[in-house]
This record gives sequence, structure tokens and C-alpha cells, in this order.
Amino acid sequence: MFPTKGPIAMLQEFVQSSKDFPLPPNYSALRWSFDTRVASKAALEHRAVVNFVLEGVPHLAAGTWQPSKKLSQRDAADRALGFFVGRWGARLLQHEEEGGDDDSAVSSHELGSQMLHHAGNAEVFLEKVCQTYLQECGGSSPKWTLHRAAYGLFFCVVELDILGVPHKLAGGHCDTEQAARWDAAKRVLWYLQCPGFEDLYQAQPLSSSQGGLEGSTLPQDDWICDDDSSTEAVEEAKRKTMAMRVQNRLQQKFARLLSPGQSVWEWSYEADPNDGEWPPLFKAIVAVPVANKKFVGEWTRGQREAQFDAINKVIQYLDANEASSQERPKR
Repeated sequence: MFPTKGPIAMLQEFVQSSKDFPLPPNYSALRWSFDTRVASKAALEHRAVVNFVLEGVPHLAAGTWQPSKKLSQRDAADRALGFFVGRWGARLLQHEEEGGDDDSAVSSHELGSQMLHHAGNAEVFLEKVCQTYLQECGGSSPKWTLHRAAYGLFFCVVELDILGVPHKLAGGHCDTEQAARWDAAKRVLWYLQCPGFEDLYQAQPLSSSQGGLEGSTLPQDDWICDDDSSTEAVEEAKRKTMAMRVQNRLQQKFARLLSPGQSVWEWSYEADPNDGEWPPLFKAIVAVPVANKKFVGEWTRGQREAQFDAINKVIQYLDANEASSQERPKR
């Protein structure tokens, strides 16, 4: 019995299978990024986000929180396959069996009438179409977010459920808020291939120099919004991973000088006895005995903030030390 391919390899083959929009040579079909959060005092969790271009359209797909990056990659790939191959495939088969003429079928004339009727309100128009005509949306109502871009331009992001999966689709940059809303609504209908909107936009083949999200509008830093990825949790994870990375840099730099089991750094803290506010003022001191170095942070409110300030001083030392080593002439 031959071993089956994993979800990452299967997703890569699926993305590369497009005949109308083949990927250019040496182009990475899947591009990964990761979110991190603190699951407990002793563990981190990771969520993978995969970026790929499907039929000329850039996509981001996220998995769930997992204990390792490898598991988070597999989870994200598996969920992307489950949606684009499983749910969309089943929907297309159903549509073919029904002869493309189900009860919610909509004509270009009907959509045109609705659009004319709601000419001043893109939100009402798109909600009417999603709830009345599109089975893919399951009767869900779109959620709108207006963003102000550079040079006084605007763009809208529409969030809606497609086949039970939350999606965010962004419009292009426009001069007015109303134009931005209409552009986003039309892009949603084009993406869902509604009659009359199929040829509204033309996806362009990728060049080898382009990234998967080149030219896209949707901001990547905050496109996932859930209860598990609050700003506080993300900041806490960044601090924890920063401490780990700096500790690893020190261990690599002074590996030959460290005794077995010896810690590369030692921490201590001072609190201001005259301070009556909360959180109290702290100063963090980190010693690196093998380098005969001590780094003292500034007075900062909260012990965590004090540690973060001292870590930044260690980073400055390591960066300066590495820079001077590179500038030193070789003999």
C-alpha cells in the first residue's frame, strides 16, 4: 500500500493545476506566515496562514491554533483543501445535476433591476442579492468595514459566509466612500460569478517577480478577527518569542564558553520604594556572566515592560557586535 500525500503537498498540486493561470517558473505556489499566542506559561501555540494564487486571484487561508508550526501548516492546508476542493466541488456537482436552474437562480435582468432600485446603497443591494439569490451565502448578511487608504482614497472590506466559511473580500481604492462600497460589492459578485458580473474584471497571469498578494488591497496584519487573537494575546506572544530568540542568540554566540547546564543570562529586578502608583516602577537588570556584561533597563511601569526594555539593550549589543565583526578586515 502506497503512502498518501500530505495536505500541504496536495494543496500545492491543486494550486499548480490551473491551466488558464499557470504559475511562472521558480514561483513558490504556497507562501506561509504564522501567528503566535501564549497558550500557557510554558507553551506557545501557532496558527498558519497560507498565501496562494488560485485562478488568478490571491487568497489567504488560515488554520486553527496548534502546538507546533508544522501541525499548524498541515491544518491550514487541510482546511483550504476541504473548502476549495470539497465544498466548492460538491456545490458545482449539485449545480450541474440541477441543470444550473435551481429555485434561487438569478438572471442578469433581475440583478440589474435590483442594482438600479438600490442605486444609492451598495450595502442594501449586496445583502438583497446574498439573502435572496445566492445559495452559497446561506442567507447570511454581509458585514462592511470602510478603510481610509493613502492620498485620501477609500476601500471597503466585505465579510460574509460562503458555503459556511467566513470570507473577507476587498474592493479597490476609490475617490469616495460610496464608490468604494460599490466597487467592493461588484467584486464580491464577480468572485461568485453572478450573471452579468462574470466579465467585470479580468484576472492577470502572474509574473515571476510578483508575490501572491501583489496589488491586493486587503491588509494582511488584521484580516483575521476572532476572540483568540486579541491585541493583548498577540503582544504577549511577541514578547515571549523575543525573549526566546535573544536567549538563543546569546547561547549560539557564547556556546564554547558555557558550562553544561549553565544559563547564559541571569535576571534581577529593582522596584522603586517611593512609587505609590500601579503598576509600580521597575528596573530590570540582566547579566551575561560569560561575556562579563550587564545590561540595565530604564525605569518602567510593570515588571514585564522592564524586562522588555532590558532585552532591547541586549539586542542592541548583539547587533553592534555582529556589525563590527563583519566590518573587521579578514587576515
